[in-house]
Amino acid sequence: MNLNPKFPLFLPGVKNSSNDNVSIIGVNLREDVTTIAYYVSSNGGIETKTQKNYPTKEYTAFSEILTQFIQEEQLENVKRLGISVPGPV
Repeated sequence: MNLNPKFPLFLPGVKNSSNDNVSIIGVNLREDVTTIAYYVSSNGGIETKTQKNYPTKEYTAFSEILTQFIQEEQLENVKRLGISVPGPV
C-alpha cells in the first residue's frame, strides 16, 4: 500500500471519510504501449490493485483497450478515471 505517494493523491476534501475506498483507473496512453492501473484510495493514500500494459497499435481506439481492461479485471462501479497523454499541455 502506498500511503505516502511521491505525488499525493488529490481528491477534494481528501481527509473526508467519503474519499475512502474510491476506485480509480489511471491510464498512461502512449504511442507504443498503454499502461492501465486500478487503484483504491484509503486514509489519504492510494493502493495499486493491478496494472497491465497493452500494445497501443493493436487496437483501433482507446475505448477498446479500456473495455478490455475492465472486463479482464471484472471491475464495476469505478468512480474516477485519469488519463495522461503525450504532448504539450
